Amino acid sequence: MDEMGGLADETESGTRTLDAMGAPPLANAGESIALLADAVARVAKTSAGISGELRMVAGEIRASRDEYRRVDESGANGMPKPP
Repeated sequence: MDEMGGLADETESGTRTLDAMGAPPLANAGESIALLADAVARVAKTSAGISGELRMVAGEIRASRDEYRRVDESGANGMPKPP
């Protein structure tokens, strides 16, 4: 079970790293500056979406871990006890 918590922690750590990245300064691309700025904006928007999805995945991993524990403990408690 600790592996699932670790996986969720690593996922959130990746999200924090992604969130901390900023767009690089735009180079002088002459006439192509508008195209370059649009491309950078699209990458930034996509990374924000990925970041949000990763947070959701981390939460789902933890929820799955908790449900597995609940079911496992319930099953263990329902087992016959040795005399």
